[in-house]
Amino acid sequence: MTPLLVSSLALRARLGALQRLRFDPSDLCRRAGIDETALANSQHFLPESSIWSVWREAFADCGDPALGLRAGATVPFGAYGVLNYLSMSARTLGEGQAMLVRYWPLIGTGRRLEISSAPGGPHALRHVPYAPSAGVGLHCRDYTIAAMTKLLYERSGLRPVAVELAGEPNAPLAVYQDILGTRVSFGHAYTAMIFSDREWHAELPGNDALLFHMLEDYATKLVEHLPRNHGVGARAAREIASRLRQHDLGLRVVARSLALSERTLQRHLSQEGYTFEGLVDRVRHDHASELLKDAGLSITEVAHLVGYSGPAAFHRAFKRWTGSSPRRASRAEA
Repeated sequence: MTPLLVSSLALRARLGALQRLRFDPSDLCRRAGIDETALANSQHFLPESSIWSVWREAFADCGDPALGLRAGATVPFGAYGVLNYLSMSARTLGEGQAMLVRYWPLIGTGRRLEISSAPGGPHALRHVPYAPSAGVGLHCRDYTIAAMTKLLYERSGLRPVAVELAGEPNAPLAVYQDILGTRVSFGHAYTAMIFSDREWHAELPGNDALLFHMLEDYATKLVEHLPRNHGVGARAAREIASRLRQHDLGLRVVARSLALSERTLQRHLSQEGYTFEGLVDRVRHDHASELLKDAGLSITEVAHLVGYSGPAAFHRAFKRWTGSSPRRASRAEA
């Protein structure tokens, strides 16, 4: 399977935010094993794990539980290129958010956006990362939602009526509410901005039909040249990963989420060299290996985050994957 990727644009935006908090981007890249010179190429993509490595190194330096929030709140408009301008030149907020969903692959393949709307509202823009929201992943979650709410308010004067966050709080609730400027709650299946019907259909002050269509054409051309990671196996793996923490990994559930029958999903996976059970196993292995690098997570927490009911089953699976114990692996990373 093609590794999950993140664009150099997205990584540069994070490094820029950390630089505004007085981190040294070159030092962070060196310690995270990232070739900083390659980031100058806007068409360059890196492994998704690069983002986690950067957050891990930055948090090791400062220990600030609100690091992701504070970094996201510094992101300037334009840091995400055409995505920023396209979403804000749309006629309404809802149309702009639909553009974010459509062209989010420009950010990378390790996350997606989706819209969930009810007649008359509310309307939710959901951010679904490939990795569980835990450890340094919480900084990644907080950065994304802080950057999105800040840029939206800065350019339109609109705020979500609420923000729902997957996982636990990383900092005091008051810090979240102060930075995000709205009501915040935790423990949800997805991280989402929630909008009322009035806000969703509000006209954007920067709407410009001609500019919008020019930018849409440009974004379409950019997407056509993206690295390909859109096979059914890759899509199924992302869906499995987003459900790890909920232990909701059945073939039927994943097939339905991909708008496929169970038989069709199994046939596609077989053609790509996978079985469904093997794919679940691989996703768990990949995430366990990444989460074990985080000294702030216990073995029991990692076991839960990758979909095991307890550490014993996780120990057995990890031994089968690697021939070693998860405790030994976590010590080797320390």
